[in-house]
Amino acid sequence: MTKLKKAIIAFCLICFALTFAGHFFEMPIISFLIVGLLALGAYKFNPPKFGVILFTVAFLLRILVVVFIEPPIISDYAVIYDTAREILNGNLNAASSQYMLTWGYQMGYTLFITMLLAIIDNVLFVKIINCLFTALIVLFIYLIVKELTNPKVARVLSVIYMVFPFPLLFNTILSNMHIASFMFLLAIYILISQKTKDMNRILKFILIGGCLAVGNIIRPEAIVFNFAILIYLFLTAKKGQFKNAIVSFLIMFITYSVFTYSASFVAMKSGVSPSGFENKAPLWKFAVGFNLETKGSYNDKLAKEFFEVDEQRQKEITYENVFGSLYQVPALFLHKAQNFWLGSDLHWVTDYMEDKNLNLSGIKIPLNIFTTIWDSLNKLIIYLIFILTFISIVVKRHKIDNRQLLILLVLLTYFGVYLLIECTPKYAYTAHIFLFLMSSYALEYILPKLQALKNTKLKPKYAKDDIADFQDK
Repeated sequence: MTKLKKAIIAFCLICFALTFAGHFFEMPIISFLIVGLLALGAYKFNPPKFGVILFTVAFLLRILVVVFIEPPIISDYAVIYDTAREILNGNLNAASSQYMLTWGYQMGYTLFITMLLAIIDNVLFVKIINCLFTALIVLFIYLIVKELTNPKVARVLSVIYMVFPFPLLFNTILSNMHIASFMFLLAIYILISQKTKDMNRILKFILIGGCLAVGNIIRPEAIVFNFAILIYLFLTAKKGQFKNAIVSFLIMFITYSVFTYSASFVAMKSGVSPSGFENKAPLWKFAVGFNLETKGSYNDKLAKEFFEVDEQRQKEITYENVFGSLYQVPALFLHKAQNFWLGSDLHWVTDYMEDKNLNLSGIKIPLNIFTTIWDSLNKLIIYLIFILTFISIVVKRHKIDNRQLLILLVLLTYFGVYLLIECTPKYAYTAHIFLFLMSSYALEYILPKLQALKNTKLKPKYAKDDIADFQDK
């Protein structure tokens, strides 16, 4: 078991090193100042009820973003929103569009939007609800890191995540990643938190399975967490406890399956979603994931070819992409890893700002100034957290604890999954959260050393006794 843990750690280090190869820092100095000042402020600022203050500020900041930044609803998000509006108006046939029949799993979030619009018929209300969940992500990063390391590290990382441009600005997009990411994070919190340590085991794993199910209904990524938790339970089970580990996983997985398939069945039988929440084109993600022309990213030309042929031809296209040029796969995987983990993808929010100005008392300020700062700050934080995560693995490689092992397994599973399927930087939304959690170990190691160095420099060159001796001489 120890050898397997060491193998996992070694493999993670290799993956991180290869992924970071070839990337350089190209950020204005202002990005360093922003991150540095925020980190210093969070390190020094320690008021009572910090978690409440953190959540409140994170929520208000996100509301400001969605109120003042209004990118157009485009692409898949437009289809989902339009379908939700049609269903709200009583047109159930909207769910029978070719898009929804093919990608039935999009109906979970679509129906959630429909319910929100039924309460307040305004897209801003949907975005504010998303802001609520993303502010909770900030809070739970603080709560989890505080348990993993210490409150100072938790304050620093949660504040940096609070202003991390990608998830902050992405609140303006009607993405299913906001709520799903929180539910997955909540499941991990229930599993590893000291506050749930004495919880009834059956109840605990029912709750974990329920959280994973809700997250999966909104966005089907729970396979990552089911697999990571399975391996985690197996590796951390002590001698004679494998039966308990298997039972715990089965309780979780059965709960997850019952919730997921029941929701899909009800949606299908009610006529709201003819495909339920099923993916009718599972091969597509692999076909585009191995496509060399766009290096694993969406390919419009391939999409037109793939969806205009029968199922047998789709299998052939997938086979051709996966096995057609095996000698190029290592380079493809390296590009996908770098693109997924280190890519800065803000164009969904910032594209509409091109060539626009902010008018302040007759003074026109190009919005490109803001988008440049956001992009550079986004890159800096991604690189910083990636490096800190690498350091964390190195520092803890000989004494990895169970909770760190689980976070590593989640990251490693994300790494493996997105090597195989369609991959763009925005899909790293949930994975970034776990990079922040993992990076806490590096900060726990580095911050005391920086403080000790500072104290050493502040000490007088001679102690009082030394000065007295010198004067006597």
